[in-house]
Amino acid sequence: MKCPRCKSESEVLETRDGKRRRACLNRTCRHRWSTVELSLSELQQMRADTIRLIRVRNMINEGR
Repeated sequence: MKCPRCKSESEVLETRDGKRRRACLNRTCRHRWSTVELSLSELQQMRADTIRLIRVRNMINEGR
C-alpha cells in the first residue's frame, strides 16, 4: 500500500483484529496510519446504506 502523504511504499507494523498499523518507508516522511479490513458483506451493506442515504437527500432537496 502507498503512503497517503508522499505516495511511497509502506510496511505493516502490527496486525490485530482486522486492523493494521502501517508506516511509510520514506526516510523523510515516516507517516504512520491505520487501515481496517472489511468483509464483502460489510462492504455491500455500506454501499446499500450510502445509496439509500443519497436517495433520501435527493427527496428532501426536491421538496424545497
